[in-house]
Amino acid sequence: MEMILFKPNPIIEGVFGNSNIRDFNVFNKILCDLQIQKANNEFMAIVSLEEIKKIINDVNISAPEKVQNYLNNNFREKTITWTYKDLIISVGLINSTVFDKTNMTYKITVDKEIVNLILNYDELKTGYTPLNLKLNSKSFYATRIYEYLRKWSGNKNTLRIGLYKLKELLSLEGRYNTYKDFRKRVLDPSMEEINKKFNMEISFTPIKVGNKTTAIEFNFTDNEPRHYNFDDTAATNVLVQEIEEIQDVTFEEINLISERLKESKIKIAISTINRLKEEYGNENIDNAITILCNKAKQQKITAPVKYLKGILENLDKNPKDNKIDNVKKLRFNNFEPREYDYEDLEKKLLGWHK
Repeated sequence: MEMILFKPNPIIEGVFGNSNIRDFNVFNKILCDLQIQKANNEFMAIVSLEEIKKIINDVNISAPEKVQNYLNNNFREKTITWTYKDLIISVGLINSTVFDKTNMTYKITVDKEIVNLILNYDELKTGYTPLNLKLNSKSFYATRIYEYLRKWSGNKNTLRIGLYKLKELLSLEGRYNTYKDFRKRVLDPSMEEINKKFNMEISFTPIKVGNKTTAIEFNFTDNEPRHYNFDDTAATNVLVQEIEEIQDVTFEEINLISERLKESKIKIAISTINRLKEEYGNENIDNAITILCNKAKQQKITAPVKYLKGILENLDKNPKDNKIDNVKKLRFNNFEPREYDYEDLEKKLLGWHK
């Protein structure tokens, strides 16, 4: 099963504080599992102990407290830095970790600036690059070069990068000062690794000014698709989707949904609603949002996306619970209140009635 990360382009172009592949792959996994869960302007991903251990692949870092120490030591103090318009933004890779002994999972809070890139790429006009995380390498340099070229491969097969920019991208400022050494230690091994491990054919040509190499021109053919069939991909691995790809959503419906959520003081990204709407259908979304908004009037819901998805999953498994007799259906253009017992319906949808 594929794990697709829609990685924000500013993060791909940014300067990564950790220059080893293990940490880089863990960070990608955190981004992939990021969930929309508001907590003091921070957001969290929920990643299992086993998933992190598999990436770390170190017998000395396998106990829960050891893994938590690894996350804190390698991610809280180190940063990712990127440029947006006239701003240079630098944030910690993660903010905090909480280990849940019951579920054997880590709740990892991520800075709101990173989440803003993931959720609002269209508004910010920053874009994203689809990455299949099943394609991976043991080389940090190869992975970074691949992701950067993958960003451009939708409309280019040749890209020239200044040597200084390339070293900055690879966290190699001040190292491998001769081109001969840089090529031997970094470029040649990376080309071999990309051709072998990633779905891309690549070569390069050094660009010289006089006798000095000042840039590298990459020639590449990207054979990895840019659009994926998510029927075969776990929904939890999909962070964002382009609204243009949603077939039956109108702007009127989007605005009405936004108004309902805003009135109930519930924060859920419309991109998430669109994805769930595609997965579960109009009627299920309609019912689930009504239940969610009603519940929010009674108590504070700290994880609205998780709560909404729980309702939808039970609706999908038990479609008969969605049939309400003698009740006028609430559609997107009809806001007359329903006349049934919300508490009773909620219990049914959440699977509390046996």
